Amino acid sequence: MFSTTARCSPLYNVWRFSLLLVLLLRTSILQAQTQVDASFGPMQIYQPASVSQVLQLDNGERLVLGSNIVRADGINTTQRLLRYSAAGTLDAVFAVNIANYSWFPQGLADAGDGRVYVTLSGPATLNGQQHFSLVRLLPSGLVDPSFAVQSSSVNRVSSLVVQPDGKVVVAGNFSSYAGQAVGGLIRLNVNGTLDQAFVTNTASGLGGATAFGPVLALQPRDGKLVVGGTFRSAAGQPRSGLARFNPDGTLDTNFAPTTTSNALVGTVAIQPDGKILAATFNGTSLVPNVAQRVVRFTEAGDYDNTFNVGSYSIRPAFYGEHLLCLCSLMGKSWLCLVEESYRLVKSSA
Repeated sequence: MFSTTARCSPLYNVWRFSLLLVLLLRTSILQAQTQVDASFGPMQIYQPASVSQVLQLDNGERLVLGSNIVRADGINTTQRLLRYSAAGTLDAVFAVNIANYSWFPQGLADAGDGRVYVTLSGPATLNGQQHFSLVRLLPSGLVDPSFAVQSSSVNRVSSLVVQPDGKVVVAGNFSSYAGQAVGGLIRLNVNGTLDQAFVTNTASGLGGATAFGPVLALQPRDGKLVVGGTFRSAAGQPRSGLARFNPDGTLDTNFAPTTTSNALVGTVAIQPDGKILAATFNGTSLVPNVAQRVVRFTEAGDYDNTFNVGSYSIRPAFYGEHLLCLCSLMGKSWLCLVEESYRLVKSSA
């Protein structure tokens, strides 16, 4: 195991952006090359900017989400979101089209065909139209008119995953959607309408949640949904902080990990072999009598006591930040995480 500590110096944000950009490249690319791609960048995002998420789309383009971004690659901007071509050129058309958006974007997800889902903090006004919680942008940066989230009590989306069929599973601090009780977990069709069958299958959804919203991870092999958070029940069954749902929204009753009664799961990730990583925060423990803040479960839900990365306290990923990720490099799987103190830690998984 090794670690790298970066203090909050003037170069910190540039360092954090550059490192996250490398770490968040797709696994297949990292397996094919073990050196930084010199043909991409370096980007010039001027201080005092900071970056919370970098998303690479299937078409190779990258989106950068951050704060205090005032100038990037010679172009002035007041927005928190930048788009770059696969070659690393800033997309000036995208920047112009979103220039007058009144919004606070918090997270990104690939919607396919160059489109991107953007989660929002509160209502937003985009080109004179009000939007709630989640929008889908076209490659140009304009709002995709074929996707619309209904006005509801969904005031903050904490996590979302896009399923292979294009449907979107959304988690957050909400108890209803369009007047229907949903319990913090819904699925939207490709046009933004509610998937009624999924909601029915989740029964009462997530119960007993606190101010922190749930986080999601999709199991690639079978499409099951791992959900972490501060809930105490799932689909009416006892589950403390960690549960798994089948692709149709029913609770996976075969997955019932033993967790503490006050478990706070802020980040989850799935390893290529199906094992599940979960990180807790605020000094709490996730597994009884286990002090470490990042733990691993087998695909069946059993605690893996062979996995030990120390007692790092991991920042919760409730604001679009990818603070626990997996990648393959030089023939090994690497766990990359950011502590509550913003210290980056890398460990062989």
